[in-house]
Amino acid sequence: MSKLISAVSQIQLADQPASITSQGYSMEIEDPTYEPLAFATPVTATNTPSSPLRVCPQTRVVNYQTTWHHLRGCADVGICSCEIKSGLTCRFNVPRITKSLWPDAKQTANLGLLRDYMLRHASVPACTKAAGAVGTDGVKWFGLAAGELGMVACEACHEDIVLSTTFSGRFCPLKQVQGASERWTCTISYSYVSRALQILSRRRDQDTAWVEFVEAARKRMALPTCEGKEINAIQCNWYRPRQSVANLDFCETCYLDQLAMTPYADDFADTAEGVEEKLCMRACDLQLINLGECVYLARTKGLRVQVILQAAAKIASSPRCFKGMGITNGKFYNFKSGSAANFGVCEACHASILVQHGVEAFFGSEPQLVAGTAWCAFNPSVARFNGLVDHWQQASETGYWGAYETWVKKYAALPVCPNFNLAAKSKWYGWQDCTICPECYETAVEGTSLATSMELHDVVIEGETLCCMYSDRMRGKYKEACEAGDATELRAFCRERWETYQQTVPRFKMIYETQSMQSAMAMSNMMLSMSYQHANAMSDWVTPSRYEYGNSSVGYHSSQYGVDSAEAWNKGQEGFAQARGGVAEASYLKDVWQAVE
Repeated sequence: MSKLISAVSQIQLADQPASITSQGYSMEIEDPTYEPLAFATPVTATNTPSSPLRVCPQTRVVNYQTTWHHLRGCADVGICSCEIKSGLTCRFNVPRITKSLWPDAKQTANLGLLRDYMLRHASVPACTKAAGAVGTDGVKWFGLAAGELGMVACEACHEDIVLSTTFSGRFCPLKQVQGASERWTCTISYSYVSRALQILSRRRDQDTAWVEFVEAARKRMALPTCEGKEINAIQCNWYRPRQSVANLDFCETCYLDQLAMTPYADDFADTAEGVEEKLCMRACDLQLINLGECVYLARTKGLRVQVILQAAAKIASSPRCFKGMGITNGKFYNFKSGSAANFGVCEACHASILVQHGVEAFFGSEPQLVAGTAWCAFNPSVARFNGLVDHWQQASETGYWGAYETWVKKYAALPVCPNFNLAAKSKWYGWQDCTICPECYETAVEGTSLATSMELHDVVIEGETLCCMYSDRMRGKYKEACEAGDATELRAFCRERWETYQQTVPRFKMIYETQSMQSAMAMSNMMLSMSYQHANAMSDWVTPSRYEYGNSSVGYHSSQYGVDSAEAWNKGQEGFAQARGGVAEASYLKDVWQAVE
């Protein structure tokens, strides 16, 4: 229990105001993200994987091994920083515990309420955030007692956040029944709404504060989700730094979620542009991973806004690291200890991520020019992005740099497993009838008892070849073969699997591709129909005619535009009907393949 108190006392300190430092704010920081002890220890090459975490991963699933604690009798509720398997989330660092139950437990020397909460919370489904939840998911919902807004809070957010505030009495179980296929999104999952709830509920004038919260929630609920794609600028309001940083634009959704009601809110302002100024295409820069990470670090550590603006200036003057877009003839940083193949960090991400995390010393002092189009390691479209992010988070949270650099140097240069797609002119391991790609060999085969008896070792095969080791099922069969010391049955199954593949996968792929093309064509016809319909209405208004156009199949209309609209609509309907035609066959073939995949 003493370890629990020691570990959690540090989290409790995160509620205190920031002290006056050369970099931090001298004011009380209300931002719930602020944690003065976060990232306090440096990332080094000497830290061990078992070192205490530098920052709580909160509800994110942790995919690496580290030290965890739990309250006796509540083993399912992990507290970050008992050697235990990966795949856990920290269930302690939520406002309900850190601001209410844990302080009360320390004051009364009684863990009863905290234990009851943890036992109950273990069975509560986690908030699904932007993905939402349908009625069949069985989520218990809460709403506002007075019925304002129509906002909903899932049970997890109600337990973790709402009940930690003085506004909790204004929420109640929702009486409205959710339809089985009806998808609802938890309003408290919006960062801005959650932050507003926690900050405004501390105010003395509770009634005025509640009105402000309702208005804040209403404002955020009315805004669309930002996907980081280019959109017509007139679709939303935009924000920019008051201290001018060229070519930097934040949409209102991201401004509210990441900057509003933080110490940086007043350092950014609505552009207040007219219609003509918005007649262009724009993408929100806060959807860039580098800028978003910089803002998160600044908020967590309580840094001055200049840290954000300096990084933003570098981002604005460098090629953008947008999802889906590589950088052509750009400059990239690589490891100081020796470059890793097929790896690099762009200048913008170096300034806003590496420097802010204090790990720039592990990289070369100058970026190197890379000819052609290359991808930054922090770009969501780069190969192995999930693995890169997982090991980056491990390094930044544990302080053990080897977790990242060692993995990158081993895997970044490996071609990505083609999965159930065929690959030609590629290197393979295994046997002629049981081929294994380099990635799967590294992750599942290397060092096993059958590895040395394989016919193929890094051998190029010109023809199209299928990887036999990417699925859990095939890896299980390989493990059985190793235990038996004989790959005969495994190879025989692979031959049967290949025959099934040839009979199913090419066919259902073709059906799906045809469906996709038919659906796209059908949608194009539907949009064309709407355009003609608009033209018909305009024609009827500008030059009304007493004549009618059309026939019995498309109906009669006031202009030829109406006829064209009806014809395009009918084509669209036919196209969608055709696209649905092969669904049953494709689904059957896919099931046959997955039975052996």
